[in-house]
Amino acid sequence: MFSFESPPSFLPGTPMPHFPGRARAQQQPFNFHDCGGEPCIVVLAGGMQNKSTVSLFAALQSVAPALRCLAIIAPQDEPHPLTQDALPQFRAVIDSPQGLLATLFCPQGQRRAWVVDRRLVVYESLELTADGAADAAKLLDIGKRMLDEQAPAQLMHAPLLTVPGVFERELCRELIAYYRKTGSVESGFISQKAQGATEYAVQKHQKIRQDCPIQDQDLIHTVLDRIRFRLAPQIYFGFQFKVERIERHLVCRYAAAEGAFFAPHRDNLGAMTAHRRFSVALNLNEEDYVGGDLVFPEFGHKKYRTPTGAATVFSSTLLHEVTRVTQGERFAYLPFLYNAEDEKRLLAAKAAARSAAAKG
Repeated sequence: MFSFESPPSFLPGTPMPHFPGRARAQQQPFNFHDCGGEPCIVVLAGGMQNKSTVSLFAALQSVAPALRCLAIIAPQDEPHPLTQDALPQFRAVIDSPQGLLATLFCPQGQRRAWVVDRRLVVYESLELTADGAADAAKLLDIGKRMLDEQAPAQLMHAPLLTVPGVFERELCRELIAYYRKTGSVESGFISQKAQGATEYAVQKHQKIRQDCPIQDQDLIHTVLDRIRFRLAPQIYFGFQFKVERIERHLVCRYAAAEGAFFAPHRDNLGAMTAHRRFSVALNLNEEDYVGGDLVFPEFGHKKYRTPTGAATVFSSTLLHEVTRVTQGERFAYLPFLYNAEDEKRLLAAKAAARSAAAKG
């Protein structure tokens, strides 16, 4: 019987696994899922004691390729001059001391590279030879061919659902008035640390936004009524998903005066967010700002903007960003939706976090 849980094949047309590692720069954790929207070459070329690896890296760095190069290297190769991230388009990803990435990608010890498109799907792979310079030229040719063939994909539409008229204009104005009356806090986001734990932090290089949690129970009841009867049926119709749970009632503001934006991110990668199935962006004042559009980089550079009161619904796994607001203020209501089974996953994650905290 066919199983969707099969190990990654790395064949053309199949997604690359979202592998973790460590970025050399600032010793930060790395995850391949952050590379969505940017075509790249993933290289597993063996140790730097191999002359062909050295010549391959040197050739890739010398031409400033249009594609980013991700070179998976062993920890002992980290000091080598060619793994120093000197160029923005060449990045070293440090494998674990046990060589887990090398085993995942090339269990037989081969030397190989993969050209990957903006959706992080394998376009073509190349078994590396003793001639590093020739291999670099082949990889760049493959990358150019991919970019040429996929140029029309800039017009791709992201897999999302737009539902007009979820909130009436009077409710939109009421939510904005509640924000102005109640006040807001600087928005952070949940990120995953190298050890697998999650943390909440404000990082202005990643997001500038102000948030106002809704505490008024009458207003929450009104919002839930619209979600239950206007939005949830459309989600079931479009995605065959029954909405049973909602996370947070939040009005946010992206203000031009603050340079507000949200860099590309995914909403459900951490242990405490993995329960999220769908993200919702419900515009409250579409006519009052410039910028502040949704973009899904894995599907091109198309900008998405819904009318006031309309909702954009998309998988929480999709890479997305909010472009910088350049004039005015953008207000939006931003919940996450899931079901009863997903809630079990959330409760298990909370229990694991409490257990870890108790152990110190």
